[in-house]
Amino acid sequence: MPAAVSAKTAVVVCAVGIFALQRMSGAGLGAASLLLVAVALCFVRERLWPLMRRSRFLFLAVAVLYAFSTPGTLLWASQYRWGPTIEGLSLALLHCSRLAGLIACVALLLGLYSRQSLLGGLYACVRPLTCLGVRVERLVLRALLSFEFVSEEKPARGLITRVLASEAPSTGGIAVPLHVELTPWSRIEIGYLVGALILVECAVRWSQ
Repeated sequence: MPAAVSAKTAVVVCAVGIFALQRMSGAGLGAASLLLVAVALCFVRERLWPLMRRSRFLFLAVAVLYAFSTPGTLLWASQYRWGPTIEGLSLALLHCSRLAGLIACVALLLGLYSRQSLLGGLYACVRPLTCLGVRVERLVLRALLSFEFVSEEKPARGLITRVLASEAPSTGGIAVPLHVELTPWSRIEIGYLVGALILVECAVRWSQ
């Protein structure tokens, strides 16, 4: 991503994109998901593949659940009147497309930004929740650790330690404080956000 696009801007744009995927349907949703997956394959293939691989059973569960539990026209004749329906397969494809787009967004964030900058971006986005008494530090760290865990082919032990000190020099077992740099929103970043919101709203309206 361009240097002008900070981690916090990318987090917000991806969140808006994921929200838009939930509102889209039909060919528009399929095109958006395919575009996100294609971009992720081009730039962060090493991040996308482990995420997709670990989500294969989730894809299967969604497909089976909607295909076999949605009322409609059976895909093939059955004397037991039970089986996958055309309407169910349509819904399964719809939700699997949304899931694929979501995974591509997460892969792009993890692949294009360092852990330190991504942690700072997530913290900047949820920082206002501190007014409600939410401990955003734990929330952000757990979210980042979850993303890191599912994106690794063979997650090793001590993941928390590696995430917190992956870019810090060895200190002989002494805990190193994690410093997060917070910068104010610039006009360029606000412009990116406004442009993304307009683009997403147009895409959603077109898909409907």
